[in-house]
Amino acid sequence: MQEFLFQKDSYSLTNSEKYNLSIQVSLNGFSFIIQNSETLGIELISYTPLKLSGDYGLLKKSEEQIRINGLSGVQYHLVTIIVSTNHARIIPSEYSNEKIYRQFPGFKSKIPKGTQIITASVTDKSHLVFLTNSGLYDYFFSTFPGCIIVHEMIPLLKSAISDNRPETIILDCVFRNQYISISTVSKQEVLFFNSFNIRSQNDVLFFVASVLKIFQGKEFVIYCSGNIDNEKGYLLALNKYFKNVRIRNFADNQPEMAYMANLPYQKISALLTNSNI
Repeated sequence: MQEFLFQKDSYSLTNSEKYNLSIQVSLNGFSFIIQNSETLGIELISYTPLKLSGDYGLLKKSEEQIRINGLSGVQYHLVTIIVSTNHARIIPSEYSNEKIYRQFPGFKSKIPKGTQIITASVTDKSHLVFLTNSGLYDYFFSTFPGCIIVHEMIPLLKSAISDNRPETIILDCVFRNQYISISTVSKQEVLFFNSFNIRSQNDVLFFVASVLKIFQGKEFVIYCSGNIDNEKGYLLALNKYFKNVRIRNFADNQPEMAYMANLPYQKISALLTNSNI
């Protein structure tokens, strides 16, 4: 996957206070969108593929990309940072104490050194709790004071919650290098969310089938995004055994974005969804 850049001729950071900046970072890529905060029109959108193995490399690449693109040192209307991690859980809203978070599966009694706990509201009844690298957390807050840091599933969950098909289970599969995050939403409620380590097509089929078994007899649609390159065959396998499997492709619903044919929509679906595109 090659780099992608679209920039309007009228774009200028001298108008930065009118812009919303949204950044999505993962071990596989760094992307960002700059929008007019009033019209939500796209001023600039950029995607840079990465092949990293850890958070330190991601921090250094984030610093590099922000410097190269001249994103720091100016005032924005709103800054949102979207991160990827499999250390995340949906927690009932009444549990707001950090000690309680650690009692849920996936959270150790002792949070690893150099790790930050972040919470983000999903619905009135639930929020998502996740762990992120403290170095990344500190860097983004020092570079963009007042920024909002969210997990990549938050925009996708909220999009599914706002869907107007009350009798349909909406299942989101977000693929990363070594894991898959699966969520299900119906009737404006999050019914399931978890991440699973994967190494093969069989792993993907097993976990998706196990989740769908919970909702046996219900209508469902499966949305796939993230690292779904053809060589791994995940989409092929899902299409072979399940119906209504779709790639999140925002060009289908946004004809005016047809000129962005080379934009890797599936890899930055959380960024696009968060930006109401």
